[in-house]
Amino acid sequence: MLDYEFDGPLRDPERLRKWIETFEHRGFDAFFESEALEALAHHFFENGRLEDSLAAIDRLLETHSFMSEVWVSRGVVLSNLGREEEASEAFQEALSLNPTDPDALINVGITLVSAGDTEMARARFEEALSIDPHNSEGHFHLACLWLREENCQEALAPLQRCAELDPNHDDVWCELGYCYGKLGDSQASIDAYDRHLDIDAYSYDAWFYRAAQLVILGRHKEALESYEWALIINENWLPALYNKGNALAVLGRLDEAIACYQVILDTHGPKAAAYCNMALAYAELGKGAESLAAFRMATQTAPKTPEGWHGLGVALYFEGQYAKSAEAHRRATRLDEDCPEFWVRRGEAERMAGWKSQAIRSFRQAAILWDDSHDAWMDYADLLFEDGRFRKAKEAYTRAIELSSDCGTAWFQLAGTLLALNRWDEFISTLRRAIALDPKNKARFCEVCPELAQDAEFCRVAGLEFEE
Repeated sequence: MLDYEFDGPLRDPERLRKWIETFEHRGFDAFFESEALEALAHHFFENGRLEDSLAAIDRLLETHSFMSEVWVSRGVVLSNLGREEEASEAFQEALSLNPTDPDALINVGITLVSAGDTEMARARFEEALSIDPHNSEGHFHLACLWLREENCQEALAPLQRCAELDPNHDDVWCELGYCYGKLGDSQASIDAYDRHLDIDAYSYDAWFYRAAQLVILGRHKEALESYEWALIINENWLPALYNKGNALAVLGRLDEAIACYQVILDTHGPKAAAYCNMALAYAELGKGAESLAAFRMATQTAPKTPEGWHGLGVALYFEGQYAKSAEAHRRATRLDEDCPEFWVRRGEAERMAGWKSQAIRSFRQAAILWDDSHDAWMDYADLLFEDGRFRKAKEAYTRAIELSSDCGTAWFQLAGTLLALNRWDEFISTLRRAIALDPKNKARFCEVCPELAQDAEFCRVAGLEFEE
């Protein structure tokens, strides 16, 4: 919404003081001059006394109802009071008096945005800018329409124009920071947030989003400082506490990170994400029991959050509790069937627990979901090979090779599968390929197939030489 103002606030503080004193004793009935009413309306608006500001404007309209700018000001105050329907009526009245009033057009556009009619709002902003191309608010609100559609590329030019016309605009630098960040220019984003903070150093959200861009650039120490500024201004702000803890963890200050997550729990109550992050920090410190306990708290706090069960499963796995780990991962996959990592971890735990059939199904699901992952297909193929399902293993190894054709290990495993299927010609050519890609595969072959490696006829036919 536009900031409310008349042509300019009264510059004589002594006269304003006397008018305020008169108002406090006698109300607006004592005022007849437009200068006094304009000054009081402006003063009360700036100091949050919106009802008094509206009363001053209404008193002014008794004698100046022909002034479109006064109706615009009335609409702005009403809008700030949440009385949108009356605000819209005031803006329409302003337009009826002066159809080319750009401020009225812009505010009508804003009310149309609130009503959900973005196309008509865009038309009003563009009409205002055709009348006054130097209207910074017109450029700003046109940009905001593009931002509503997440079209930062289109929003960028009007935001830049707004900043050029009004470098001290309250919001434009924050929006530019957001745009640059979305467009992948983190340094420009940081610079924009810095410009905003030059205007308003108490903008905790600017400190927060500035820090997020610093994280993208890997400047975690500076990011931590920004998060700390955000928390100085808005103490115990949950998003900043989380990110401060994460920054501390990345910097290796794990005990401080745990303390930060504990602040979240102390001030905001049980939070699964805080317990999970705390558990990860404990794990990094080698404190397995504490990590396990924190993950258990995460699952108790939010039993329908898959990340908590996944973390618990990982912690149990590293404690050697494979069956319990598999059960935790099973819960994670039931809550989120589309996360391939959950299925991989479940398969690993099931394999270690000796549940080979279940593990094969889990690895197969991971490979299906993660179809372009060479590693997922290799895990699936290896388990099929171990279980003697050579035809399916061949298909899985072939898919892994399609994704990474220069992986010597995949070619070697495929060769072993072809050997098990008695497909000699393919086996020999595949083994040659495996050794060409990784000469270490020659020693591996000697280790797993010593009889063949020592068979002179095989070596002659295969065109391979192995040391005695």
